[in-house]
Amino acid sequence: MKIFNADQIREADKMTMERQHISSVQLMERAGYRLFQHLHEGFVPVKGEVLVLAGMGNNGGDGLVVARYLRKARQKVKVIMVNFSSGRSEDLKVNCQKFVAAGGEIVELHEGDPVPKPGRNDLVIDAIFGIGLNRRPPLWVEELIFQINNSAARVVAVDIPSGLYMTGLPENPEAVIRAHHTFTFELPKLVFLLPQTGGYTGNWSLVSIDQDKDFIDNTPTKYYYSNQEDMAQLLRPRARFSHKGTYGHVLIVGGSYGKIGAALMSAEAALTSGSGLVSALVPHCGYEIFQTAVPEVMCVPVEDEKILTQMNPGFVPDVVAMGPGMGKEQSTTGAMKRFLKGYRGALVLDADALNILAEEQEIWGLLPEGTVLTPHPGEFKRMAGSWDNDFEMMERAMRLAGERKVIMVLKGAYTMVTDGERMYFNASGNPGMATGGSGDVLTGIISALRGQGYPAFEAARLGVYLHGLSGDIAIRETSVWSLTATDIIDFLGDAFLHLDSQRK
Repeated sequence: MKIFNADQIREADKMTMERQHISSVQLMERAGYRLFQHLHEGFVPVKGEVLVLAGMGNNGGDGLVVARYLRKARQKVKVIMVNFSSGRSEDLKVNCQKFVAAGGEIVELHEGDPVPKPGRNDLVIDAIFGIGLNRRPPLWVEELIFQINNSAARVVAVDIPSGLYMTGLPENPEAVIRAHHTFTFELPKLVFLLPQTGGYTGNWSLVSIDQDKDFIDNTPTKYYYSNQEDMAQLLRPRARFSHKGTYGHVLIVGGSYGKIGAALMSAEAALTSGSGLVSALVPHCGYEIFQTAVPEVMCVPVEDEKILTQMNPGFVPDVVAMGPGMGKEQSTTGAMKRFLKGYRGALVLDADALNILAEEQEIWGLLPEGTVLTPHPGEFKRMAGSWDNDFEMMERAMRLAGERKVIMVLKGAYTMVTDGERMYFNASGNPGMATGGSGDVLTGIISALRGQGYPAFEAARLGVYLHGLSGDIAIRETSVWSLTATDIIDFLGDAFLHLDSQRK
């Protein structure tokens, strides 16, 4: 699923009107009615009243359409026109007339007027500003937004929370509507998916307004949203006449005294994600642990009891996953360098392998093209340096991936996956996955897919989605508070089954 910028969204509306032979007022009517339908499913009726805050542009017009349908459904509705400028869009004027003609009343709000304070049982529909906002709102409108945010009412935003820009951070973080839910039209907005701006939306969902499919399909973009429909098409069926050699041999390189569990979880996740064979190269202290906990994994212990001092497994695996629980002692760092000088196969780096990479710049030149790196924000900062905002972080990830010819998996609420030219944001997952070991499991999943022949970029995107989907299924049995990394492994089978059922 594509993510468009503001200009592309406007062009999509324009082409939709031209190709479907409808007016802008008709498109607004469609958008408002579809939004009303979604509201009717989960937000109305309410015990109090619905307070529609309408601005001067087309976002306000959408709000007026919603208000008209709510009133028709016998919901108590009050429309407040937030007069922050002297001009009004033509489509807004049309829908103001329609609302009044249907028996509704519009209260005009100007600078200096008392700011409304919604009650606990009220629902606020925010339709003040849309995607075109690119400067700070007037101070009196900021005060209105502050009052709404600090009320006990539920707040629903139309398309985008008012005060939020499509690009860049708001100058005043308090001057943005903090919605409980945002209904956005047709496609996700980039700002919904970044940590510094995504918190304003609350939960969000898409409202289809049947924008022109040819325009959407043929318009290029750098940004995508990896949803269930897209990921299901990446999943490959298993061949009847296949054997363990068909599905790859994964080597997990990691573990140290007290941190064998990290490598263990990666290995078990690789097994559960379809690997034909999994081996683990670990310090000697991990030998009995592996042989006992996961007998399906072949264990290759090194002589040193506590750390990895060499990384020669004695065979050539299809993919190597390096880093979970590995530590970064000098002898381990040296072993990593020696191994990479002679290895040109598929590679996934995580955890301490990334920390070593950040400290030893020469290692970048040893990485095979298509190496998958899976940093969390702290690890990425050590590799790429600090940044001022999430937009800069995103651009740094794309630039570094492109320059180094690697796949960057930047973990977070909407994990970003980029090859330097495209960036995909992941749709699955939940806050319960913010727990120790979750990243080790992801490393195992991606490694298993690489071993099965998936290209690096596909393996990363599909692995991230399956990881999150397994976590989503798991919390139905546990909770976001109780989820553990091994729960994610336990529900991987369910995740594969569910995604397979969605394949076309």
